[in-house]
Amino acid sequence: MIVLVLLTIILGTFIPLQTATNARLQRSVSSALVASFISFVISTILLAFIALGTGELGNFSSINISDIPWWSWTGGLFGAMYVAYITFLFRTIGSVQTIVLPIFGQLVFSLFIDKFGWFDMPQCSISVVHILSVIFVFVGVLLIVNQPVSSRFKQSEKVQVDTKTVSQNVSKKNKWLPQISAVLIGVILTLNSVANGRLGVGLSSALNASLISFIAGTLFLGILCLITHTLGQTVLGFQRQDPWWIRLGGIFGAIFVFGCTYLIPQVGVSALSVLTLLGQMALSLVIDKYGLFQADKKTVSVQAILGILIMLGGVVVFNFL
Repeated sequence: MIVLVLLTIILGTFIPLQTATNARLQRSVSSALVASFISFVISTILLAFIALGTGELGNFSSINISDIPWWSWTGGLFGAMYVAYITFLFRTIGSVQTIVLPIFGQLVFSLFIDKFGWFDMPQCSISVVHILSVIFVFVGVLLIVNQPVSSRFKQSEKVQVDTKTVSQNVSKKNKWLPQISAVLIGVILTLNSVANGRLGVGLSSALNASLISFIAGTLFLGILCLITHTLGQTVLGFQRQDPWWIRLGGIFGAIFVFGCTYLIPQVGVSALSVLTLLGQMALSLVIDKYGLFQADKKTVSVQAILGILIMLGGVVVFNFL
């Protein structure tokens, strides 16, 4: 069991790894949309090979497609929106806030889903414990985002001029807009999870559902790149003499999806949520502190660490009590 716990925590680190490498790729191709498209293409190819290797690829025998709700096929669209936006946000608010702020949006929206039974979910009453856990998470969010400006926007010596400009603009005008949007994007992530989960039930295969989701997300991002005349920049992502690791975001994403598919039956959904979150938060702190993956260095204050611990406590209470 200890090995499974450690594996689940390590699996959580693949989310900030994906976000950080995609953000660095964005700097090379000058577009979060293009960087996300490249990431999705790589993820889709890798998941297809995994599904082929496990014998699940295209195994839809005895599946009645008409019994699957139409909205369960939209998970890939929401996933693509989420990845593209957090790739953009990473350079503005840093790794920690990009990872933890959507969690608050996820929890609040989850309460509405449980209360009203949306998306074919069973209706559940909202307990006082659930409300208190959300309040805990909200307090943690306030502690994380309400740091001194010098902590939140401290730049490393290697930062490019355009990044400095973004940080200065954010600090002077609409400085809370990125944080608010990060919370709202958590709703998109929840929609992605709910749709993929329902599709997995309908197909009797979480892996096939994930693959279909990534295919849909790849097509969606590709169309957006075509509409915005940025599809040609995709080639730059593979031709430029940049660090080799900036193209690994898609691999990290695919491993995370496959890992969740494998570990959920072993540790359960609640434990998976908490343990992967622990891994996400831990690596996000390290990325911000030391500027890993050529990210902007940001001072990690005691206040921010306290906020993260309070948030983690709220998530534990929400999932287990």
